[in-house]
Amino acid sequence: MHAKWGFAGAAAVAVLAGSLTEAQAQRASENAVTKAEDAFGSSVGNENVGLYSIMSARGFSPEQAGNLRIEGLYFDQQARFGNRISKGTVMRVGLSALSYPFPAPTGIGDIQLRIPGDDTQMSAAVSYGRPTGQPMTSISSDAEIAVAPGKLGVGVGLSVYRRVTEWRGDNVGINAGGTLHWTPSDNLEIIPLMTISVPLKNEETQPLILSNGAYLPPEIDRSVFTGQKWAQKETRDSNYGVIARAALLGDWRLQVAVFRSVRNEPRNATLFYRNVLPSGAATLDVFADPAQSRASTSGEARLTQDFAEGARRHTIHLSVKGRDVERVFGGGVGAALGAASLGVYTPRPEPTFTFGTTSRDKSRQI
Repeated sequence: MHAKWGFAGAAAVAVLAGSLTEAQAQRASENAVTKAEDAFGSSVGNENVGLYSIMSARGFSPEQAGNLRIEGLYFDQQARFGNRISKGTVMRVGLSALSYPFPAPTGIGDIQLRIPGDDTQMSAAVSYGRPTGQPMTSISSDAEIAVAPGKLGVGVGLSVYRRVTEWRGDNVGINAGGTLHWTPSDNLEIIPLMTISVPLKNEETQPLILSNGAYLPPEIDRSVFTGQKWAQKETRDSNYGVIARAALLGDWRLQVAVFRSVRNEPRNATLFYRNVLPSGAATLDVFADPAQSRASTSGEARLTQDFAEGARRHTIHLSVKGRDVERVFGGGVGAALGAASLGVYTPRPEPTFTFGTTSRDKSRQI
């Protein structure tokens, strides 16, 4: 990787914003710096500030630990959520979690939605970067439509991206999402949501390099693709859900959310350069999996009341959260592709795989 494309390599080339009304453009107020309440971490659109993210907080991953929320309510993520209906993620760690209900040692990543309002507005963005020395391009467009101001709003977003990885794998896909904001009365709001991510071209997987001894393999030209065009990973992600909020008698507030998160992997093949010698000579193997999947239904019901006692304010939360998860995995097989030279693209025919029996895992938690 070239040094000039290091940690700060990704750069937006152009951002275009337009509005159907004189209201501010949809993205104009989305700024990670001005929205950040502390130094612990905040992401807004393509911008990230702070120490932590949903992938890394205090040496842990809130995402892997299952400590994600959508609008403050429990969400068990199995599929990429994307950012078409999300205006950003706020990390609840340390001081920023003091007033946050049910904090976690790993920190909590709280996904904030773009909730349609009373204005109709649109925005578009084009970005180009080289975070790993290879190009990454995306074109996106978002819209909020006030169908019935004060009663019903619709939000939709679509992006097309192309990403060339540091091993020259090429991945093209679509991210899309939509939300409704329905307010049937002054005391009730309902927010259905959905996101999908599907490939238009599957990504060629990264070859793994295993040397034959206590030495580094030879340097290779990163501009040369050394995988196999048929060794691909196909991933299809979808998230669906609904959030309802109601004001009840006695200053009680009720929030209920149910989410469905599904990741399907119809194909996945990984290459191995084994026994690599200092000269670059190696043997090439492949390991392939049959169709795999992960799916989860999760959610939370929370009842909250605030009341004052002189100079003190008290908050009571009563919460029930749970998830139902199912995974299909295993059944993979390997195949030998023969002798190869590291750093040299040598196409080989795709072998015929006879997959084994897959396993199924289920878990329920409340």
